Amino acid sequence: MCLYRRGNEQSQCERCYATGLLGMNRLAAADAPLSQRALAFLAVLARTLSIAVYTIVKSKRLSDFLDAVFDEPLSAWTKLKSFFTVWRWRK
Repeated sequence: MCLYRRGNEQSQCERCYATGLLGMNRLAAADAPLSQRALAFLAVLARTLSIAVYTIVKSKRLSDFLDAVFDEPLSAWTKLKSFFTVWRWRK
């Protein structure tokens, strides 16, 4: 139910079209065709899986970087070098 409607209007008001109550339902995707909803789902799934795979691939280097950050005897320069080794390409 829209909080901004006046009377018994059945149409969607401008304020509630993109956002529902409390910011939910950002887009009215429930009314979209099945093909469009499936394409949106697959796009989000592909992006999520790519981020997960990227994190898994970089996990060893990220772990080494965190070890270097919390290793007190190391200098700041060594810690900074370990930060840059996280994103270097393998040779």
